[in-house]
Amino acid sequence: MALSGGAPVTLATGQRQPQGIAVGGNNVYWTTIPNNEVMSVPVGGGKTTVFASAQNAPWAITVDAVNVYWTTVGDNTVMMAPIAGGAPTTLASQQCKPNGIAVDEQSVYWTNQTCGTVMKVPITGGSPTMLASVQGGAFGITVDGTSVYWTTLTGGTVMKLTPK
Repeated sequence: MALSGGAPVTLATGQRQPQGIAVGGNNVYWTTIPNNEVMSVPVGGGKTTVFASAQNAPWAITVDAVNVYWTTVGDNTVMMAPIAGGAPTTLASQQCKPNGIAVDEQSVYWTNQTCGTVMKVPITGGSPTMLASVQGGAFGITVDGTSVYWTTLTGGTVMKLTPK
């Protein structure tokens, strides 16, 4: 739907339990848990395609100018694949129900709901860094130029950490 208003436009139908959604480049991307897929469709509508298959319960998703990033709650990973196509890469494994995900020019950020942690890893890969712990039910996350923000389900809080 246009920001100025108007009627909603259906871009895809028949999707089973679509979860996260993000827009990047000329496409809309979303995750489907029962199908274990990351899907895409052009922003103007058209053919839906499987962007990544065999993902174990993909959940949250975000996009930058080059890559698509998502979390999988089934195998507790943070994944990435080039918008232009290519095999998915694991950025982080052995997480604990990674939920929200965000990206900036240097890093990918996510929340681990079960562990109550806020994490980051360089977009080029490497070792994850814990930014915050004891964040009961850490869930949603976003970033700006200086800070990382997240929500907690257990505490009912909105948190901020500067610098990120």
